[in-house]
Amino acid sequence: TRNPIQAYSLFWPTKIWPARTFHGMKSYVFSTTPLPSAVIYALFQQTIVALVTGLLLDYGEIAQPCFYAIAAYWGGAILLIARQGAALTNPDIFLIRWSFVPLCILSSLLTHWIWHLRGY
Repeated sequence: TRNPIQAYSLFWPTKIWPARTFHGMKSYVFSTTPLPSAVIYALFQQTIVALVTGLLLDYGEIAQPCFYAIAAYWGGAILLIARQGAALTNPDIFLIRWSFVPLCILSSLLTHWIWHLRGY
């Protein structure tokens, strides 16, 4: 029988790749994908929408659905990135880059419909 340490060293040769460089390798893998540019583009969209809707003087009627959409977007994006890692496909990158605007529109419709059902 093998020692568990020896079995571990077969899969992760610590002399070639020390543990302290694993984070660097992970960052390199993510930086070679189009993910950072898609995330930056989505952050830019969300910043503009949050600033514009936050400055409107309508008591938050437009800002509220947009902030719901921001929360839903990042929940979905984090879930997608956590499950796929650096192996994101082109449709995944497309969703990360462009899904905020339709999500904001859908959130606006759903929020107003739910508030109407609640009687407000």
